[in-house]
Amino acid sequence: RGTIFVPYSLVTHQRRTSAPGPAMAQVSVEIVDVPLEQPPPFTERYFPHQAEMKGEGDQVGHNFYAMQHSNNICVVGVSPTHTLISEQKDISHIDFNVNKQGDRQKVKPSGKRKKGAPAIHIGGHIADVHCKDGTVFPILSPLRGFLIEANPQLIDSPRLLQQEPVGKGYVALLSLRHEDIPKALSHLTPLMLE
Repeated sequence: RGTIFVPYSLVTHQRRTSAPGPAMAQVSVEIVDVPLEQPPPFTERYFPHQAEMKGEGDQVGHNFYAMQHSNNICVVGVSPTHTLISEQKDISHIDFNVNKQGDRQKVKPSGKRKKGAPAIHIGGHIADVHCKDGTVFPILSPLRGFLIEANPQLIDSPRLLQQEPVGKGYVALLSLRHEDIPKALSHLTPLMLE
């Protein structure tokens, strides 16, 4: 129980006070805890289109996700079902210098149209994850588009890839090709997050 004060005009039974100012009424209120409905997770609210590319053949378990924002920027990363996460591999570092275009970490596109962003195709090599046991896992793009950012946090904290794969541990941001926007994730499997 608690006491609150409400303006005189909001109550039918009033009690005048001798204090100057507008007339106030004292009302006794019982405060009840009502369970609030949890809003949907951030990824569901802002990334309504989510899918994953599942590895096949000798790449079974090498799964990558893509989440398309309403502004057509896509977040890509290692799926929670990837072998790297399911087997809890001990990551030593992540290398973004994987091709002749140079270090993906140093990509600095500019302007509204992200001029200077390198093109990347489906299955394109974004980075390599090096484990302490000598295993190397290539990180591949599940989409075709332009690489506008490689996650800088993964250089100093590569374990984010396992701890928060669909969050702070994302691998890169891609800008979709205009002609690919309507069907960007159609070739992928729906992503099932727990």
